Parts: sequence; structure tokens; C-alpha cells
Amino acid sequence: NENMPLFSELIQRRNERWWAGPQSAPWQGQLSEKSTGLLWAKQQGIQTPQVLWSGDNLSEIPPLSSLPKRVVIKPSKGFNANNVLCLENGVNILDDVVWSDARIQQELTSSKFSKRVKPIWTVEELLKPESLSEDEKITRDWKFYCFGDEIALIHVVLRNSTVDKSSNVHHYFSSDLRQFQRRICSTIPVPDEPLYFPQCWDEMIKQVKMLGKKLGCFMRIDMYATDKGPVFGEFTPTPECGHGFTEWADRYLATFWKGEEGVED
Repeated sequence: NENMPLFSELIQRRNERWWAGPQSAPWQGQLSEKSTGLLWAKQQGIQTPQVLWSGDNLSEIPPLSSLPKRVVIKPSKGFNANNVLCLENGVNILDDVVWSDARIQQELTSSKFSKRVKPIWTVEELLKPESLSEDEKITRDWKFYCFGDEIALIHVVLRNSTVDKSSNVHHYFSSDLRQFQRRICSTIPVPDEPLYFPQCWDEMIKQVKMLGKKLGCFMRIDMYATDKGPVFGEFTPTPECGHGFTEWADRYLATFWKGEEGVED
């Protein structure tokens, strides 16, 4: 109804309450740090990517020649795949830029992001898509907007390029798995092509609901559909920092929010 706050307003309030206020974020908020979220998900019995190296000093990162040919280098903080390198034989498959050990040291260390945030960097295995999706460069990212164990929205991202972002494909589904034909994010068009659910779908849903129930609040839970089955991605408590949603999506998601943190006690 007209008296209810919009989803974006609720997320912006949480952003202020958790990160900018005098009190520290609740334990669920600490999981937004990627390595912490990865560890917690693993402790719940969820499959996670293999971490090959982790540290805050990029001078200690292993040389590419000693790593598998497919790896992803990512910071512990960030969003929208910013500052993430998906490398195959030293080439970032999302922009075709060749990376050497020297370039990694120079550009990642000297970037404004690194100097401001000082993240922990990790080198992980670059996951492979399911056999029916082998033509995809990287695995699709399945983002579940969860209110406890209730799934309100599923956002599926296929990243094809970090240069031409219009080539990336975004599908949105309701809780009953119907594809939304209206925009959820203002700048993202609705694709014409349908999307088939992955072979590991049933297991993925089971795991997401289990994680959501244990979290007991609103949380976006990201998963990947891989050749090994569902693999955990990350937790996002404040998606898009509450910006960019259409008015309809804002109202739709707000109807699921109960209590202060999205789930009634």
C-alpha cells in the first residue's frame, strides 16, 4: 500500500544502519566480505570454489605459470564483477586483454580501488558451466533475493563482456519460476530469448532455502550452476545499495519485507 516504504528505501536504511551508523553490522552483515561468506557457506556444507591463494599483498601472489590455466582473481569487496579477472592462459575472457605477472602487480596494486579499500585478494578456480552450457564463457550467476527461506526474485546473469555490457544477458523470475516480462532494473532490458533452468536446479534451490533459513533476514544469495553442480558465489545484504530498481520492482520486493531486517522474529 501507499504507506509502505519501497524496497530501495529499506535497503538504503540498512546500508546506513549497518555500515555508516555507530553500531556494527549484525553477524549476517559480516558475511558480505567475500572470504568470510565463503567460509561460512562451506561450514554449512555448501560446495564452494577452490581457493588457490589468498592474501592482502599482491606481491606474494603465485606466478601465473604455477597456477591452473583457468583462474579468477578477485577482491574481497566490490560489486558487478569490478576488478575481477577471469583468466584462461593469461587472457581475460571477458575483454580479451592479456595479463602478465608484472601487469597484475602494477595495475591491481596501483588502482584507486586497491588504495582506497585495501581488500584481501583471492585466486580461485574458474568454474566451468554445465555440459549443456559449454558455449558460455563463464558460468551463469543465479542471484536469489531471499527473505529467510522464502525466495521472492531470481536474477540470472550471463556475463559476456566487461567492455560491451549490453551483450550481458539478464533474466528475472518470480518465486513461482515465471519469467518477468517487465523491467526489474531501470537500465536492463528484458531479453527475448527464454532461459532453461540448470540440471542442478533442485539441489540449488534446496541449498539456497537452507542458507536463507539459517540467515533469518533478507539476503541476496548468489550461486553458480557448474559441471560440479551448484557452487556458492557470495552473500549481498544491500544489492545495488538500493539504487536502480524500477518502481514496480521496488513495490513488489517491499511486499516481502517484514520487521526491521526483512523477516519477522
